[in-house]
Amino acid sequence: MLDKKRICIIRRAYYPQESHVRRNAETLVNAGFDVYLVCLKKAGEKRFENVNGVNTYRIPLSAKRKGIASYLMEYICFFLMSFLYVSILHLNYKFDFVEADSMPDFLVFCGLIPKITGAKLVLYLFESMPEMWVQKQNLRMNHRMIKLLKLHEKLSCLFADKVICCHAMAKE
Repeated sequence: MLDKKRICIIRRAYYPQESHVRRNAETLVNAGFDVYLVCLKKAGEKRFENVNGVNTYRIPLSAKRKGIASYLMEYICFFLMSFLYVSILHLNYKFDFVEADSMPDFLVFCGLIPKITGAKLVLYLFESMPEMWVQKQNLRMNHRMIKLLKLHEKLSCLFADKVICCHAMAKE
């Protein structure tokens, strides 16, 4: 019997509360994949549990959303911890695929070690980060912060082997 393909999904959200990620992960389980998910941990949740076939690893951080500096710090902390989790899990399970679900787009770089050893990276763009920040922070598209986010998005897409977009704006 052939080994199941293994995929690791990284999403800075809570699981299984986020229905889109839950449907994605459970569909992959039903298609025969071994699914590992790295996500945020709410108070009272276990750091690891198998949820409907999804091996769920929770990072002890929460989303507070108290302004730009808070967002950036949360993104950086989640990225660093996810990078460690994904790298260690990959050494134990050898992923065939790593899927990073935006935001932030740079989560795709958490798959560096798996990519070096042959795994394929998928960037799933749920939202377009530059456009989202224009709306949230009431900025113009030519603002330097938005230009940096566009560059970050482009570099993240270039690093990925495949990019999945939810709508035409993200595809552009």
